[in-house]
Parts: sequence; structure tokens; C-alpha cells
Amino acid sequence: SRDLDGDGPDAPVISISGALQAGMLYNGSVLLENETETPAEVINEEIQEEADEHQFFFQASSDLNADFTYTDSENTYLNNGVSNPVGLTFNLQAGTASSGTFTITLRHEPSKDAEGVSEGDITNAAGETDVQESFDIVIE
Repeated sequence: SRDLDGDGPDAPVISISGALQAGMLYNGSVLLENETETPAEVINEEIQEEADEHQFFFQASSDLNADFTYTDSENTYLNNGVSNPVGLTFNLQAGTASSGTFTITLRHEPSKDAEGVSEGDITNAAGETDVQESFDIVIE
């Protein structure tokens, strides 16, 4: 997703490189950049430095057969011994053939100790949404 005018009138440009294959495990990563600056500012660095204050959430619509797991934690970036997830890296397990929406949400200051949050459930996460984008995904 690329949104050069931020909250401006132009919609983000969303690119999908193709369908996922059923039964495959995919390694994913999120790269956030502020392209209004030259050179582009890599926002990931701020998220890593404040890993205890950020968490990405990955949601598949009910018609998309996919599961997500975190592959990083606060400890990955802060070496603080805390295993709360961050989500700059993740795995996506593609299930059977399906299609639906995959939504990525970055929350600032989520309640990481709230029920389900460490497993990626955004329901009780609280905090403020910094970024949210949805992608139409096909699993073949």
C-alpha cells in the first residue's frame, strides 16, 4: 500500500503481486516509510525502538482461510526479556482455497496484557490506531 498524500483526498494505491498457494507457509514483514521526506524515513526504526508501545494486528475476514503468527517480540528489538509480540515480522499459513480481506493494523500503546492481545486479538487491545490497511487476498 502506498499513500503519498497521507490523510489527503487521494486513496492509497494497493498492489497485490498474485494469489497465495493453499497449504503454504509464508514469511511476511511490514515496512513503513514516510515518503514525504527525502530520503524516505523508515518508520520501522521508531517501532523497533519503542517495541513495548506498538503492536501490529493481522485479521483475516471470515471467508479467508488463513492464520497468522508473530515471529518477533519486544525482546527482538529491546533485548528486555519480554515476549510480547510486535508484528514487524510474521508468518501466514494459507489454508484451503478461499478469498477475502487481510487487514493489518498498527496500534500505539495497546494493552498488551489484556485478554487475547498477545495472541493477536485486537478486540481488547485499546490504544490508538496509527496505520490500518486492508488487502484483497486470494488463496488458490
